[in-house]
Amino acid sequence: MENETLFILDVLYPPQISNAETKLVAIEGSNFSIYCNVSLGNPRETFITWISDSDAEVEKAGQLINFLNISRTDEGNFACIARNRMKPTGCAEEDGVDKQQFYVDVQYKARIQRFAALSATVNHTEELSFVCDIDSDPPASVSIMSTNGTTLYFTRGNNQLRYRKTSSCLDDNGNFTCTSENKHNGGSPESRNVTVDVRCSPIYPRNYSPETVIKSQIGDQTILNFSIFSNPLPTSVIWTNLSNNMQLHANTSESDRVFIETSDDMLSSVVVIKCIEPWDSGNYSVRVKNEFGNLTETFHIVLDETSPTSINSANIGGSGGSALIGGFVSTALVLIALLIVTVIYVYKKRQSSKPNNDLHAKNDNSQHDENGYEELAIIGRRTGEKEYSELDFQERKDKTNQNKPSAGNETYENLKLGTR
Repeated sequence: MENETLFILDVLYPPQISNAETKLVAIEGSNFSIYCNVSLGNPRETFITWISDSDAEVEKAGQLINFLNISRTDEGNFACIARNRMKPTGCAEEDGVDKQQFYVDVQYKARIQRFAALSATVNHTEELSFVCDIDSDPPASVSIMSTNGTTLYFTRGNNQLRYRKTSSCLDDNGNFTCTSENKHNGGSPESRNVTVDVRCSPIYPRNYSPETVIKSQIGDQTILNFSIFSNPLPTSVIWTNLSNNMQLHANTSESDRVFIETSDDMLSSVVVIKCIEPWDSGNYSVRVKNEFGNLTETFHIVLDETSPTSINSANIGGSGGSALIGGFVSTALVLIALLIVTVIYVYKKRQSSKPNNDLHAKNDNSQHDENGYEELAIIGRRTGEKEYSELDFQERKDKTNQNKPSAGNETYENLKLGTR
């Protein structure tokens, strides 16, 4: 005889957590949740709780844990614990437990905490040193840019940038910029500026050289251009004509033949000579000064003497003028000689036609004397006052050489008296 006994075997087992991803990324400021994927055990009644390594006192129940406006302080390890209560037959009760660790990485966009120059005011060629500290998760790409927007240094995956350079008065006055970004900045990097002041005496701008030799022609307009850079701005701009060691008047206007136009910041100055003359040629200097020093430049005005205008002007004002005066003198001497010949001719003609005892003839000779003076006076008016004076002096000399006055002499005396 057989006996059969039926047993029901109930196998108990704990719940099981089956999340594939255990390292989670959250964006600061967003709402974030973690779901604990639990397969129920036996018995099916399961209790799910969450605990945090950063806050052991926090315990939350349920498969889902929520973070409203999550912050970086919430970052850390979280554990999902699923348990059931197993009561095996003939054994003590025990908990069926499964546990899964999650790490929440709270990331945020890059922000600049500090950007500074260790010394914001330096002298020309002294060292400039910058530091830019970044708060970023993940680490940021950081760059520093010059005053004109040129990138001076770049680093990737770093939360600090340090940079040094030799300062330049021409390039480094103004704002330097530090920029930083990571993937959470959305293509809009954060930036911060620092102002640098590099001091120097007046110097020439980069790639600038003044034209110091100026060729011109008599009567042309001539311009002397001068530009500099200075920090601080100049206190004075002085132009000097070195040929006569005289300063040019600063208070001029465009109506003057020579005038100076200086910009309000004194970084540029122009001398304009409207109609250049021979005496304007030579050397000129300009001296610009600020509290750190000064800069002096020399200009040379050279006249082009091969031009027709220059030659004609030189003949009037130089050795050519002397030649012209000499020509006038030579012409005057020729006219004087013609006057003397005319006087002698008139005199001899009257002598040959004069009877010794004819009173009437004498009266005729007197008439000839008057006609002769008229001719002399006309020539004298044509030749000019200077030539006539020389003629008068010569006749006086001839008279003193004669021992006795003659009729001819008497006639000349009458003639001379008439001319007075």
